[in-house]
Amino acid sequence: MKNNNQTCVHFKELGDVLIHHVCFEQGNLIANEHTFNIKKPNEYPRWRSKRKETYLAGRLAVQLAQSTQNFPLFDVIRGNDGAPIWPIHYIGSISHTDNEAVAIVIEPAELAIKGIGIDIEKVQCSTQLYDRGLIGESKEYDLLKKVGFDESMAALILFSLKESVYKALYPSVKRYFDFLDAELVELEGDRCIVRTKVTLSDSVPAGFLVKATFRIQNANLLSVAYW
Repeated sequence: MKNNNQTCVHFKELGDVLIHHVCFEQGNLIANEHTFNIKKPNEYPRWRSKRKETYLAGRLAVQLAQSTQNFPLFDVIRGNDGAPIWPIHYIGSISHTDNEAVAIVIEPAELAIKGIGIDIEKVQCSTQLYDRGLIGESKEYDLLKKVGFDESMAALILFSLKESVYKALYPSVKRYFDFLDAELVELEGDRCIVRTKVTLSDSVPAGFLVKATFRIQNANLLSVAYW
């Protein structure tokens, strides 16, 4: 493992939210997995090494969040749909690249929110998003271009923002929705409002607003969304 660190994201309504990072080198985590107290899914032995590493790194980031914030240690198991299952009284989110994992763990009652989502992407991947029309509409790209992002970076920001929105909403709605089912409607600095275009549940109708933010650091793009 390379290093662990934190990023502090400030929301006006929530205050400071901590993102916990675990950076790793290829092969290092698997070589040391016997030292980690991490519950693994039944299918774990059949996974390829890369998938095992990102799973371990994500759970280590969760453990880092727990210890840093003096939360009790609990397992975050993988559900049948692949999403993390969080225990009662806690919510969180996990994301990873091929050498870094990030996690947020919070007590929703303390912040009066129902869901939070995080996404991390490598900035260099912006040039690899070719089907940009499947990620967002022209008016969304225009919002980001007006503040100086080229189309490639705008596509990556939209991709990441909507991934974080999906992760924030999915544990409650339990329904898949596409990138074009949500739209970026407001942008002020790095503060965003994303609006759903379809009804996802009784509590998340079409037109529901999710607050989000993004930042670029250490060659990565980080996005966080909550509601």
